[in-house]
Amino acid sequence: MAGGRCHDRDMSSAAFDPETIKRGIAGVFDRGAEFYDQVGVDFFAPAARDLVARASLQPGERVLDLGTGRGAVLFPAAQAVGPTGRVVGIDLSGRMVELAEADAAARGLQHVTVMQGDAEHPEFGDGSFDAVLAGLALFMLPDAASAVGRYAGLLTGGGRLCFTTFGQSDPNFDAAMRALGSFVPGGLPPRSDRQGALGSRHGITDLLTTRGFAPPAIDEITYESRFADFDHWLTWVWSHGGRFTLERIPAERLDDATNAAKATFEPARTPAGDYLIRTEIRFTVARPA
Repeated sequence: MAGGRCHDRDMSSAAFDPETIKRGIAGVFDRGAEFYDQVGVDFFAPAARDLVARASLQPGERVLDLGTGRGAVLFPAAQAVGPTGRVVGIDLSGRMVELAEADAAARGLQHVTVMQGDAEHPEFGDGSFDAVLAGLALFMLPDAASAVGRYAGLLTGGGRLCFTTFGQSDPNFDAAMRALGSFVPGGLPPRSDRQGALGSRHGITDLLTTRGFAPPAIDEITYESRFADFDHWLTWVWSHGGRFTLERIPAERLDDATNAAKATFEPARTPAGDYLIRTEIRFTVARPA
């Protein structure tokens, strides 16, 4: 259930308990599942492939994919471990699970299992997996620190936790999302705050080393995403975690909000007439201490 920059973490204010947060996240992604990663924007797949490459998966290994969404990480992982391996994908969104499960069946991947589950409390025994992967998902958890501690127990000796988070985001994308957010009653927290400890190299290292992991390897890659026009960009935002912001805008103000975002997003237009954003993705690979 990967998403844009932790749109749903807005729900982690004192007014919401963790289960309310999770129900809200599941609902947002249930409603966007049909179009999630299906609108012709090459955003999730490249980073997912690079995450799987960093995990150095071997044939026959067992892999858990947290927040599997439509399978951006799941399917490259399945290819890497081959039919003698096993890949399990879990997601809070029942509709995401249905669609990913159908895709796995259509591909004939009998060594892939997709199920509804909570990435904060994965219900598997100690030493169940050689690798735990999470593509743009961990920062959505109400208590990511406690969850990371649980992942250490899930891993075999020599196992690894590999995940992606956001690094430097595109200023034009951020400006357009701020414009949309300005129409949300009560406003939204700054986007830069929504990853918490997972928003910096230092924070990630501190979180991991206090939860049973050795100091991690961390690096970044910047990816380009293109949109035919502003409406294409807006369709993309509706299809992922950005939907949370859009759904909170009163219906009678949605046109004004999207017009404001369009004006703010104009600097992203290229000489060719399409729109371009650059997003830095941070990769973390850690092994239990």
